[in-house]
Amino acid sequence: MRKPRALKFPLSLVDVVCADLVPGGAGIAHLELDGERRAVFIHAAAPDDVLKLDIESDGRPLRATIREVIEPGPHRRLAPCAIAMSCGGCDWMHLTPTARPNLYAQLLEDSWPETLPLPPITFHAAEQRLRTRTHARLSVDVRSGVAVVAFYASRSHKPIVGGDCLALAPALENARQRFGDLLRGSRGEGELHLALGRVAPDPRRAVAHLTFRGTLHHDVFGRMETAVGPNGFLQGIVVVEEGTTKPAVIGDATAEFLGNDETPLAMPLTGFHRASEAGSREVAAHIGSLAKAFAEKHREAPRFPVVELYAGAGAVSVALAPFSRNLITVESSEDAVLLAQYNLQTRRLRAKVVTGDASAFAWEKGTRLLVLDPPREGAVAVVRRLTENPVPYVIYVAGDPVALARDAATLAGAGYRATRVDQFETVPETSHVETVALFERPRG
Repeated sequence: MRKPRALKFPLSLVDVVCADLVPGGAGIAHLELDGERRAVFIHAAAPDDVLKLDIESDGRPLRATIREVIEPGPHRRLAPCAIAMSCGGCDWMHLTPTARPNLYAQLLEDSWPETLPLPPITFHAAEQRLRTRTHARLSVDVRSGVAVVAFYASRSHKPIVGGDCLALAPALENARQRFGDLLRGSRGEGELHLALGRVAPDPRRAVAHLTFRGTLHHDVFGRMETAVGPNGFLQGIVVVEEGTTKPAVIGDATAEFLGNDETPLAMPLTGFHRASEAGSREVAAHIGSLAKAFAEKHREAPRFPVVELYAGAGAVSVALAPFSRNLITVESSEDAVLLAQYNLQTRRLRAKVVTGDASAFAWEKGTRLLVLDPPREGAVAVVRRLTENPVPYVIYVAGDPVALARDAATLAGAGYRATRVDQFETVPETSHVETVALFERPRG
């Protein structure tokens, strides 16, 4: 019979030492509690911190928040943002920038199978650390006619109200602070997505996508028309009200990134895309350089298909297309597919853009290069098919070191080896780093 638990929650613990960081960004400590060794994940901790913790409830692992930093570890700094410890947007702002490259690498090395060689990791630091975020997802709550546009707390939908955000690009932060005034007098709640609008003219303005449940004040749309006018702070707004079948569109709601070729890319307002324009451009340029080197090394390569899975709106596709006469891209989102077609056509680049499930796509025999940028959970089905229908080169873009390491082990079983690993600080001040791994399979 299981022994009844003597622990009572909420639980306060003193003099807890953070041993390390784990994928996802939290700190970890190992404690003896009620005769059992327990792992505790600690939001906003730094290695070697001595902490006073609050644990709200039981769980495996336990999850804790910091009540007090008794003695800071060597990698801790005072976060420049007042709400960084509670907001989910910048979970590593409390860590010194010089420590982060080693911490990112350590998370991958700790996840990587011990029996597999891991090449040296090349780190690409962000040139600018603050005010670089070019996409935001925010909470909207309107009570007693007053609207609050807030950030989400870490690992929850709890709104965190704060002052000036140091992470968002200025146009987005300006829109976030002013958007609530457009909704005054309304009742309800919703979610707001903000992104950068068209690259030209300068200065750039934000575009907004509001999903709302409740009742909008009758003056809301008039205010929005003023907000997107010549002197407004928005380029365009899309409003989706609960119960309606068609969104309301005011102004030009086109979101754009500057591509790796310094030409605008049309991007989705909602759905997945990288949270910083600069990070997206750098990752795409790197993948394009790998494809170029591959084409130069194998002169016959441009005659064979290059397949890109989870292609999104084509930020990487436009970097690949110049080095392949037969590029095939696969994406499940119909909206993203339309944007990818537009982005390729405006550059006069050729590619076959397929709407479909990338995890189930069967590439042609003879494909030489496979590029995949899967969701955080990885690409289990794709790497399994590579064991049956291999290609010489695989470029794998990963946001989660654990998923990448697991899929690398499967690829190793099919004869692949990682020959290059680069990490890109695409979202500064966070635990999120983009890892681009090149896998090669020798002939025979």
